[in-house]
Amino acid sequence: MKRSRKASMQLSINAIVILVLAMAVLGLGLGIVKMVKQRAGDLNIKVDLSETADASKPIANLDDTFELRANKPNDMGISFYNTKNECKLEGSKINISCDTNLDDQNVTFNILQNAAKIDPGTAGKIIARVKPVALPGAPAGTDIKGSYACDFQVYCGTQADDSANIVAHKSVIIDVIA
Repeated sequence: MKRSRKASMQLSINAIVILVLAMAVLGLGLGIVKMVKQRAGDLNIKVDLSETADASKPIANLDDTFELRANKPNDMGISFYNTKNECKLEGSKINISCDTNLDDQNVTFNILQNAAKIDPGTAGKIIARVKPVALPGAPAGTDIKGSYACDFQVYCGTQADDSANIVAHKSVIIDVIA
């Protein structure tokens, strides 16, 4: 049986076209990965933990007014002074409670963090990722940008809303920006 030169040539051309397309898709994929990595780097806020809390200043490294980007993770770190024995066992966490909304908008804060297990009478540090989002049940596209009067709390145990669990708190203004 004799092979056709046309068929061999067509097979070679197909292989070259597939190889060129594969290289183009690979280059496009690498470009997208690079762009995503660059944008992800913009999400982080520098965490300053240079100041240490003590009995006279139970929460440090937290300004009275600070900004968080809406619907994006924001890294933050605080130093706190532990006054409770329970914190050694269960660990301390942060909670942000906003009862007063200065701009008449609705927001809540999703907080991803690790519990800090600190001996009583010593200072500890918590680094958390805070994401301002619309309250559950709010209409899609709810604008959450604005200023919020909030109570920033460090608590022990599992329930932040129990005042007996609060180790330290500070009233703050949080500006949620675009």
